[in-house]
Amino acid sequence: MNTLQADRIMKAVVDGVDDYAAIAQQAQIDPTELVKHDEVVDRAISLMCGFYKYADENMKPAGLPPPKNPYLDAGKAIDEQCPEYFAFEAVQRNGMDRERSIWTCGQLGLEADAAETAVDNVCIPWRSSNGWKTYVREEGGKYVLQNHPPVKLKRHIERFLKQLTATD
Repeated sequence: MNTLQADRIMKAVVDGVDDYAAIAQQAQIDPTELVKHDEVVDRAISLMCGFYKYADENMKPAGLPPPKNPYLDAGKAIDEQCPEYFAFEAVQRNGMDRERSIWTCGQLGLEADAAETAVDNVCIPWRSSNGWKTYVREEGGKYVLQNHPPVKLKRHIERFLKQLTATD
């Protein structure tokens, strides 16, 4: 399993999805590929169920006004900002989904491939370009910016990702 697939599987699990078919759909992979890693996925689902039941008190929707864009580099002009700056501006809006966010990034001047990568980077906190700054939860196909990323789970998520990407 490659890193992108593992990221998307963990993103679905962290979003609270606990059904294999829904995880495979959100991760855009074949369900049989997911079943090969059922032990790791089951442990991750169990961890997230416990997290949302007992420990998610600091992770709520960001609300209004939206938080300051953590990707803003005040020393640069607007057209010199990193792609994640524009992706954050797109996903923080109410009722945005993946396609609309990528389209909005395109309207802000990003190419489609760069926009897709930037949206993933903003939504997935364990990506190196995110650095645990932001987390965007997907609820019913719509993006909901959270006020805090799930940093309490950092070690566990990194361990699950390592296990998912290990060669079979």
